Amino acid sequence: MENEDIYNTKFEHYQKKIDNRDSSCQGQRPKRQKKIETRTIQGGQVVLRDRISNSSITLSPIAAMAWEFCDGLNTIDDIVESVGELIGNPEGLHSKIKQLLNQLAEAGFLIFEPDPSKK
Repeated sequence: MENEDIYNTKFEHYQKKIDNRDSSCQGQRPKRQKKIETRTIQGGQVVLRDRISNSSITLSPIAAMAWEFCDGLNTIDDIVESVGELIGNPEGLHSKIKQLLNQLAEAGFLIFEPDPSKK
């Protein structure tokens, strides 16, 4: 029970952090860091490894699809639309992809390029 309370508190804190970033990410374009190495493993999962820090993360097949669109050209909305076309637009896809991208940015696997029209 105690662990569940800690988890919920951490999740709520993290969710608020993501919600606060939503407006700042508007129109920004996620871009994979050059220092990241990718490797596909069993079941369509993808392992991302930072060649400098040696940290790694394993992406689900759907998260891996989103990762492939992080080229600095696609906006978050573009990525959600593209992944949605591939998997049928499940409910909550936009918030899940936005959360994934924010987590990857916080971990140093990608950056958000500014909207070129606002430079």
